[in-house]
Amino acid sequence: MSSRRFLFSLRKSIEIAKLGPVDLGDWDELLQQPTRDLPLLLVTRAYELCDRSRYVEAARAADKLCELSTANPKQLYDAARIFGRCGESIRAEAGKALEAEQTQQRKTWTEKALAALEQAIAAGFNDFSRIRRDTDLFILRSLPGYQSLISGPEQPTFTE
Repeated sequence: MSSRRFLFSLRKSIEIAKLGPVDLGDWDELLQQPTRDLPLLLVTRAYELCDRSRYVEAARAADKLCELSTANPKQLYDAARIFGRCGESIRAEAGKALEAEQTQQRKTWTEKALAALEQAIAAGFNDFSRIRRDTDLFILRSLPGYQSLISGPEQPTFTE
């Protein structure tokens, strides 16, 4: 890793650590944070909530992230991944089918994952190789339009 990339990564880690108490705190307090910090806070919050199996709250943060004009392509891609995780979290128990409400929630989150991925690509995210490998996006593979969406080149040109 180059020293320039290392410094960038280190600065991002420091930013995240400083904002840590806010990202999982009160929702209204989070939304009052400076516009420049909000996308990072929402991404961090959503991933942490997914890790805690709090998918409804994670999806809420991803929704808000997709609404922001200040979100960058990578953050929009993260929103797609979060929605993908939320959708994958809804699974039928062995020998049972999903209830109608669960089926609808899974469908909604899957559609939001695809929409966020489209938004990320439109904003400039073009690491198609990464998209194809990303296990958080496996839920999208059966959707019409997914293949055409990711039919970009094998080598990424996006830089963070």
